[in-house]
Formats: sequence, C-alpha cells, structure tokens
Amino acid sequence: MYFRTTLEPLCEEYIANPPADSKTRESKHKKLSETTMVQVILKADEIELDGDEFARQQRKALIVEVQMVLKMMDDAAQP
Repeated sequence: MYFRTTLEPLCEEYIANPPADSKTRESKHKKLSETTMVQVILKADEIELDGDEFARQQRKALIVEVQMVLKMMDDAAQP
C-alpha cells in the first residue's frame, strides 16, 4: 500500500528528525501533510463500499492511523 511503503517512512523520518531550520521544517511539513491528505485520506473517502462492513472498518482504521501520523508530524513541526 502506498501509504505504508512510501509516505509513512517519509513521515516517520520527519518525526524523528525534523529539520532544524524553521522554513525548511515548515515547508517539508506542509508538503508531506498535504500529500498524505490528498493521496490517502481523500482517496479513501472516495471508495464506494456498497455496504461492505469489513471494507468500511479497514478504511476507518487506515484513516485513524494516518491521522495519528499527521498529529505526530504536527507535534514534531513545533519549535
């Protein structure tokens, strides 16, 4: 899955080592956050589930996981 293989490692790197320079930190935070929102959360919202409860639960779990990662990135972005 794109989030776990591509975006999550980039987010984790940012969380572990946010750039020291505030402009770079803000720029990288904005880029990663927006990319994650567009590529994962908004696309997950577009998925038609047609009453499939298992798929709904999987989608919800993914969105909660992504939101937690975004929150950690927000925290790491603070000086």
